[in-house]
Amino acid sequence: MAFVHGKGIFAGLAVAGAVAPTTNLSAYCNKVDWPRSADTAETSVFGLSDKTFIAGMKGGSITIEGVWDTTLDGILEPKLGTIFALFYAPGGSGTTGYYCDALMNAYNPPGGIGDAVKWTAGFIITGPVTRATVTAP
Repeated sequence: MAFVHGKGIFAGLAVAGAVAPTTNLSAYCNKVDWPRSADTAETSVFGLSDKTFIAGMKGGSITIEGVWDTTLDGILEPKLGTIFALFYAPGGSGTTGYYCDALMNAYNPPGGIGDAVKWTAGFIITGPVTRATVTAP
């Protein structure tokens, strides 16, 4: 089994529907959280002793965090409330990763004395997530 260090993680974006990233966000990021889930519907009926379920729709949300920069702000702030493609490769550029269209529903560049200014952005996955090789532009 090959393990990889998190220092090489790739994160990027492009226009909605793209299959390759056009903007590399990796230099501004230090955390990516990409949880996915599937809805379930209970199908239990009278007479059963155990619950039964069927699978429903898949979905998820993405959170990306990092150290704020004016260049990054110019990339992300205008995208708030829009849909675009997000790319994530835990093993780094050129490895198997994920991409999807996502709606950016949050952007927060807070600051505090005594620390670097950090940022956080939130996204809602819209449509399918594709698992494929992801390569930096």
